[in-house]
Amino acid sequence: MTSESLNQYFSSTNDFGANIVDALYGPLTWDDSYLYHGATMQPFAPNELTKYFFPNSPPHEFQGTLPTDLRDPNENGVAAEKLQYQHEFSAASYLRFYGYAMYSTWNINGYNSTAQPYYGWELPYFLPDHTYGFNLSYVNQLSTQNLLTASATYTYSALQRYDVTFFSSDWDITNFVGTNGKCYNPSSGSQIGCYDQTPGTLTDPSPPPTYSCSSNPRPPACARGIDPRWLVTNTTFNGA
Repeated sequence: MTSESLNQYFSSTNDFGANIVDALYGPLTWDDSYLYHGATMQPFAPNELTKYFFPNSPPHEFQGTLPTDLRDPNENGVAAEKLQYQHEFSAASYLRFYGYAMYSTWNINGYNSTAQPYYGWELPYFLPDHTYGFNLSYVNQLSTQNLLTASATYTYSALQRYDVTFFSSDWDITNFVGTNGKCYNPSSGSQIGCYDQTPGTLTDPSPPPTYSCSSNPRPPACARGIDPRWLVTNTTFNGA
C-alpha cells in the first residue's frame, strides 16, 4: 500500500498580496548563503567559498527574487508492505507468521516563510520513519472451553528528524587572534574575550586594525611575538 499527499500552504506573495508583503518586508528573496571549505586557524581564503542554495529548492538565480506564485510545500507519504504465511495442522490448530515494513515521511520547505519573520513554516523540515517487525503465533483449540495461544512479536522503528537552520549570507567567520591563541581588540590592541570581539564576516573577513604599535607600543597586541591576525574560527557552516 502506498499513499502520497502533496499539499501547499497559502504562503506566496500573490496569496497575501504584493502590496502587503512589500510593505512589511520588501520583495522576498531566496535565502541562499555560502559554505566555507577552508581550514580553521588559517587566514581566510576566498577561493574556499562556495554558493549554498536554499535546500531542496527549484533552480533559481542565487539570492534572486522569489517567484510571486511560489507556495511553501507540505508532503506526507506512507508505504506499507506485509507478508503472511499460515500452516494449519488441523481444523483446531494452526501456525501463523507475518512480517511487515512501513516507511513514512513528512517534508516541509518554507521558501516564503524563511524569507520573512511574520507567518508560516520557517525552516526546511524532514521527518522520515522506518518501521518493521514480525509476529509468530501458534493457536490450538484444545476443547470448547480451552484455547491455547503462544506468540512472539518483534517491532523496530527508527524515527529521524532533519531540519536546516537558517543562517545569514554574511555570517561571522574570523577572529583577530595572536600567536598565543588569545583574541585582541583590533581597535585598541587590548586582549579581549573571543566571544566579546566583533568578528570578521564573509564580506569583510579581515578589517584592518586601527591601533598602531609604532606610535603606541604599550597595547598587549604589540608585545613581541604576539602578531595578531584575522584567522578563520567559525566552523558552524563548514561544508567540507
